[in-house]
Amino acid sequence: MVRLDIYGGLLGTGKTTLIKRMLSTTYAGYKTAVIENEIGKVNLDVEELRDAAVSIKEISSGCICCTLKGSLTEAVKMLVEQEQPDYIVVEPSGAADLADVAKACMDLECVILNRIVMVVNAKRLQRLLKVVGNFFLDQLRNAWTVYLNFTDGLDSDHIEEIKKSLWEINSELTIVETPLPEIIPETFSEETGSLEKFRRTNVADAVSEKSPAQRSSAVKIHPVYKNSRNSWSYEFKDCFNEGSLERLMAVFRQEQCADIWRVKGCLKMSSGEIKKVDISFGDQFMESIVNFPENKTNLLVVIGKEINVRWLKKQFERL
Repeated sequence: MVRLDIYGGLLGTGKTTLIKRMLSTTYAGYKTAVIENEIGKVNLDVEELRDAAVSIKEISSGCICCTLKGSLTEAVKMLVEQEQPDYIVVEPSGAADLADVAKACMDLECVILNRIVMVVNAKRLQRLLKVVGNFFLDQLRNAWTVYLNFTDGLDSDHIEEIKKSLWEINSELTIVETPLPEIIPETFSEETGSLEKFRRTNVADAVSEKSPAQRSSAVKIHPVYKNSRNSWSYEFKDCFNEGSLERLMAVFRQEQCADIWRVKGCLKMSSGEIKKVDISFGDQFMESIVNFPENKTNLLVVIGKEINVRWLKKQFERL
């Protein structure tokens, strides 16, 4: 039986980075397939996984939990039939509902649900609980394991307080705080969590095992925020210099961008360098990267609860 692992987490928590580390450690020696999902027209994270020896089935026309249950299950079936992997790794969008993704996978007889890991930014947990609210709480309640990312600089007392607050939300959570470079195959144990408990806690939507003929149609997938979540992408025609790049970052520090959750893109510099821009709930990061596809540079993807497209487009044109 193919084991299926789901890695959830809010936008910008480091899901893709964790998966890359897991591919070189936990999944090393096994045939592993990755299903990478993003909101928006352009899937940038998938490019970071291209150098891994895995098969990738992209789903980029929407969010798994809202509209793509059929596409997700078909992707899993195709990978099982054509690639015959030992593991399938699913990384849904940071705006996807973890429970709905898991239930869609439970529909399939060709895989066994093996891990449900929620990646959490340890430094921003309390703030994100306030900003994102019930959606974030539901993610944590449905996870089997939480991986505490970005723990560098936090003392042991602070980490214990974070763990305590997580256990108050979900007392059955397994919490992993191992730094990324120190992750080994034994770090994330398999089948951490009870599938029967998951079915009981989601009894209203769970599929009855006594009605196999209805299994494909019984699971209903609903948007988490209905029409309040948006994505928009913009393509820049010219290269950036240090000044124009800083002006771009300053745009997202303005009040008009308060409801933007994530911004990311790989921008061409006049020096020939490629700069990866990543803004997550107001925190801004930049780094130089290499070997990124030319046809996907200078594309900026914006994801948020509310996006003032007209205002943003005007700011971008001024750059």
